[in-house]
Amino acid sequence: MDNVLELKKSIHRLGDYQFIIIGSPDEVTEDFFDDNIKWVVGKDERENAIFGDKPSEVTWAKAKAEMDKIDYVPKRVEAYPSWQEQLDKMYHDGFDAWKVTIKEVKDAHPKP
Repeated sequence: MDNVLELKKSIHRLGDYQFIIIGSPDEVTEDFFDDNIKWVVGKDERENAIFGDKPSEVTWAKAKAEMDKIDYVPKRVEAYPSWQEQLDKMYHDGFDAWKVTIKEVKDAHPKP
């Protein structure tokens, strides 16, 4: 699940950093993090990006921790019944039965 989109979101949650990610592997690893992110440190007179060193406060451990915080979201989305099935459950079995179904998904994929 650790794909480039989650990596991008995790870095943005760490701060207001400008960067470009090169490549799109199936799984983001520490090596990919170290080798495939180009950090924008400014712009030249023609507004072209100037690349430089990674900010020292941005580490793989911090980015991975941020990615892990949202890892449950797509798992829950996939596990939830469709909205049509949920409405059908409420209509036929009642709201409390629907809540049991939803709680099962939340328990199976808890927030960290």
